[in-house]
Amino acid sequence: AISITDNILSNHPSKIIRKNTFNISQDNGRGIDVRNQNKILIDSNTFNFSNSNSTVGIFFRNSEPPNAGASQSFYYNLNIVNNKFYNGYLPVYISGLTSARTPFYVYNNSFYGTNTYSIAGLKVTGDIKNNRFDENNNHRTKGLLNSNSNFY
Repeated sequence: AISITDNILSNHPSKIIRKNTFNISQDNGRGIDVRNQNKILIDSNTFNFSNSNSTVGIFFRNSEPPNAGASQSFYYNLNIVNNKFYNGYLPVYISGLTSARTPFYVYNNSFYGTNTYSIAGLKVTGDIKNNRFDENNNHRTKGLLNSNSNFY
């Protein structure tokens, strides 16, 4: 598992997580746990879940707002693209805990046999496009609360 934590005092350097395989087998397991990272690319990874008890592939929590005067389009660059998720409880969970919605670009991901929502979010904006869902096994494919995202 990978855990990334940032805070408002750092300069928020960009992170890239690419071409990894995450095998998640324990209860409450996570593949990537990100907190307050404002520039990240999560690209071409595979997430294999052998346990569906509260497992999360990508768990993103943002609780720190942009610095005063910073534009959201400059401050945020959050991309989840070209990943594959097999089974599990909740492959992608985005929790924006600031007063403003956090913009994301979620593109060309594949979800197979997930247990609840494939993508769940709180206070999310941005684009969610060209993702594939195995709806025969999903209870629900997407769940967004207090969000304003574009779906394509």
